[in-house]
Amino acid sequence: SGGLIRVAALEAAGGWRPTTLTEDLDLSVRLQLRGWRIRFDETIVVPAELPDDVGALRVQQHRWMRGVAQNARAHLASALAARGRTRGHLVWQLLESGAFAAMAACLLLAGPIALAVGRGDAHPLVAANLPLLGSFVAMMPVYLYAARNRLPRLGSRLWHYAQFVSFSAAQTLP
Repeated sequence: SGGLIRVAALEAAGGWRPTTLTEDLDLSVRLQLRGWRIRFDETIVVPAELPDDVGALRVQQHRWMRGVAQNARAHLASALAARGRTRGHLVWQLLESGAFAAMAACLLLAGPIALAVGRGDAHPLVAANLPLLGSFVAMMPVYLYAARNRLPRLGSRLWHYAQFVSFSAAQTLP
């Protein structure tokens, strides 16, 4: 990914701060809190490299999620105090790593929960793993919206989303 930022916006937000692992997120949060609007333009293509293997990808994703958590600690109170759509967008953005943490916890607990339900020690509804299902459902609108131009058919987007969730869940496991 890459971003284009107006110099006036950068100055208004207090400049570039390398205080988190995701300084671009830090800047975008500060810009939004100061009333600047951010627009995603799919027509701008930025050359990038993918990690060489799954291990490198996991390291990259871990760094990014750690950076998101750093920004959540720094900006969540301000995001909650923001008005309208800005508040919703920022809170969602700052807590995104929580969905992956919840996914990992639910996956790790799936086996013990299944055993407890099988023994009759837990209500069968517990086996539905509603928190895990909720994290998948909560991320779905963002993914489906982002893929709308690349994958115009809803069925195709849903299939790709299922693949994304499966891959993401596999990355969360130790």
